[in-house]
Amino acid sequence: MSVLVLKEWRAENTPLDEDGHLIRISGRKGGFISWFLARVGIDPTTFFYASVDRLEIISSSLSGKEHRIIPLWSVSSAAYGYYKPWKQAYILFILLCLLSGFVANMTAAYRGEINLPVLYLGILVGLFISLLFYVLSRTFTLSFTEHSGNTSTIRFKSSVIEGVAVNEDEALYVCDLVQALIDRKYTASGATDHAGSAA
Repeated sequence: MSVLVLKEWRAENTPLDEDGHLIRISGRKGGFISWFLARVGIDPTTFFYASVDRLEIISSSLSGKEHRIIPLWSVSSAAYGYYKPWKQAYILFILLCLLSGFVANMTAAYRGEINLPVLYLGILVGLFISLLFYVLSRTFTLSFTEHSGNTSTIRFKSSVIEGVAVNEDEALYVCDLVQALIDRKYTASGATDHAGSAA
């Protein structure tokens, strides 16, 4: 699945709405066109919901909608990942510094010396662009595996336009909350099975 830009990120240990959702995460495809389509009511969005009984993944596009409901008793584990693209950001910074050095060196042909203000400004701009790339390219991955072996994965990154961001602590909290819901369901079903056997 491609990386989705966050539109909503909410997770609490108490219900967030009348449907009993404890986790509400939604995202759209990246890019201006996808954002514009959402603004005019054509909403190609993916939703992830979690409640005490089930997980839901709703994917909509221009072609239609898919709604997947996964009972918690069929989920064996949950996992999360948090990718930080520091290597790419570092390489981008080096390239931008080299570019600013090249531009500053080219002006030396006219001035007789390297244009240091251009060089310093280029380094500062390169640092800003690299940091912005790092912040906006951090990716959160949430996956859960069913007893059948099927694994569902969703990937999100922060959004500037919607103003929704996610950090590592929030990602970990969502994973822990999903796992706690799974464990609670197992405990409840185990108690029910035990009671049924005793009867």
